Order: sequence, then structure tokens, then C-alpha cells
Amino acid sequence: MVDQRARAQVDAGSAPRADGLSSSVPVEPQGSGRFLASPWLALGLVLVGSYVVTLNNTVMGVALPSVASDLGTARLDVDWVVTSFLLGVVVVQPATGWMADRWGRRPVYVSSLGVFAVGSAVCVLAPGMEALVAARFVQGVGGGALLPVGMTIIYELFPPHRRGIALGVWGVGIAAAPAAGPPLGGWVVTELGWRWLFAVLFVAAVLAAGLAVSLLQDVGFREARQLDVIGWVLAGMAVVAVVVVTRQAPSWGFTSIPTVLGALVGGASIVLFLRRSVGRDDAIVDLEMFSWPAFTVVILVTAPLALTQFVRLNFLPVELQVVRGSRGPGSGTSPCAGGGRRGGIDASRRVASRPSWDPGSGVARLRHRRVHDVGAGAPRGLHA
Repeated sequence: MVDQRARAQVDAGSAPRADGLSSSVPVEPQGSGRFLASPWLALGLVLVGSYVVTLNNTVMGVALPSVASDLGTARLDVDWVVTSFLLGVVVVQPATGWMADRWGRRPVYVSSLGVFAVGSAVCVLAPGMEALVAARFVQGVGGGALLPVGMTIIYELFPPHRRGIALGVWGVGIAAAPAAGPPLGGWVVTELGWRWLFAVLFVAAVLAAGLAVSLLQDVGFREARQLDVIGWVLAGMAVVAVVVVTRQAPSWGFTSIPTVLGALVGGASIVLFLRRSVGRDDAIVDLEMFSWPAFTVVILVTAPLALTQFVRLNFLPVELQVVRGSRGPGSGTSPCAGGGRRGGIDASRRVASRPSWDPGSGVARLRHRRVHDVGAGAPRGLHA
């Protein structure tokens, strides 16, 4: 394995180290020099694409009843419109770091916007629920790669002592999407129709991709390391099986053959993935990340917060419209109120450096404080 990695590095223009570990090649900034002296402008450019993808996650909840009424739910329930997007995200994200190291940050970032735009265009033209669900999966593949690559670009544009501030600004900007998404979605669905949501996302993604091609520099480094394809497939199988079984078990029956087979496939995939990844240099997911207490605590605290946020933004508007009879933008203003309040409070607390017992803002401060500590000795997964 060491010999193969060494040859790959030579082919990529990098020299293997004497200890056999992978080495990286710095990349001279490519593209327009306009942003070379001002990484904050580059941050704003990355934020545009990231905001488009995040907004996509928050506008759909208001549109689900209209989608179900228009396309029907005879074969697939309408919640698969949301679930399929998340499946695309989790399938592509494990390989995002490898793609960014192999082909560069800007090419992967622009390509992700392109894939997202293609998925949005197909959503506009979708003739049925099956086509819409498939197109949402394509959207998820593009959006899932875009967000981590965008964060990596920001991380590498700023010196260590500025990274926490830069990522904080990026995070506050992204936090505005949960506040803007539901009311915007409610207005568009009421006045124009749900297909216009995807038309707006398509135009925004194309514009963001054009700006990135014209102005964004390709920074970072290149590293030709082996892709753990088997581990990637096992991770994807595990996630898909768990999601499908969890979603379909009530309708299939908890002891039915499809449910049992799906659970066995998911469990076996998880076990094989863990056995393959532990101690492996080229693992698709570096499990050594969880040996860092700060990283593990952040994941444990933010995971339930993210789950709660997802349910609130995607399914509360459905309840307001179907059960309580709310219509139009009004069904989107209730879910967004908490997001706007939370984003504003967290931002003001960080700027004013006031003490806080809020767990979300506390974890965020812990994460930003430790960003500059990520160095050469950290697990690979914490770098990209």
C-alpha cells in the first residue's frame, strides 16, 4: 500500500516522504487576483453558494402539501422529497475530502454548484413524485459536497488566528437561512407555485457558480491518496438501509421480511465499515477524529439540536397547513421565528463576549476557540 501511494504521489507531482506517509503539494492561487488581498471578499463569495444550499433545506417544508396535492402520493409519500435530499448529502460527504484534495477546492466547489443546479432544473420539470425524489437526491449530492468544501476554502484562506472569526461569520450567515427559508417558501408557493422554488434555486446556483469560476481562487494543496471505495460503499449502504428501514417499518411491519432484511443489511454494513476503517490510513472516514474530546462533545451536543431544527423547519409547516388550516406565508413565519431569534442572540453574544449558558452557543464558542489548534498532529478528518 505504501508503494502504491508513493507512485501516486510521484504521478501527481509530489514526493513521498521517507516514512511512507502521504505528502501534499501546495497550490499557487489560480484565477482572478482580485481576492488575493482580501480573503473576506472570498468568504462572501463562498457564503453565496453555501447560503443557496442551506436555503434549499428550509424552503421545502412549506411546499410539501402543495407538492403532494399536485403530484400525488400513490407510490411515494411526500416526505421522501426531503429524505432523498438528505440521502444524497450523506452518501457524497465521506468522499468530499478526498475529491477536494485530489482535484482542488475550487473545481469541486464549482462542480458541486453545477450538480445542484442540474438537480434543481429537473425538479422544476419533474412530471411525477418519483422524478422529483430522484432529482432531490441529485441536489443532495451537489449540496452535500459544497458545504464542507466551502468551509475548507475559508479555513485555508485565513491565518490560524483569524480562522475562528472567519468561520464564525460564515456560520452566522448560514444561520440566517432557517429564518428566511420558510416565509420565502410560503410566499413563492402561494403566489407562484412550488416549482418556482426550484427555479429560483437553479438561477441562484448558476449565478454562484459563475462568480466562483470568474473570481474565486483555487487555494490549498493537492494530495494523491487512495480512495477507500469499499469503505465508501459500505458507509452509503449503512445509511440508506437505516433510513429506509426507519421510514418504512411502520407501513411494512416491524417483523416483515423487507424490514428484517433491511435491518440486517444496515447492521452488517455498519459492522464491516467500522472493522475496515479502524486503524486504516486511507479510511473514507477517519475515526481518530473522535479521539479528540472537543470534537466528540460538539457532535454529541449538536446532533440532537440539528435533528430538532430539521423536524421544526420541514414538518411543522405541514402540520400548520394540513391540521391547523394555515395558508400562505403565515405557515412559514412560525418555524422561522426561533431560527432568527437564535441566530441573533448567538451572534450578539459572540460579538459582545457576554457569558452564556446556552448549550448551542457554548459549543460553537468551544469549536471556534479550538480551530487554531488543528495542526499537523491532528487526525486527517479535522483538516478538511
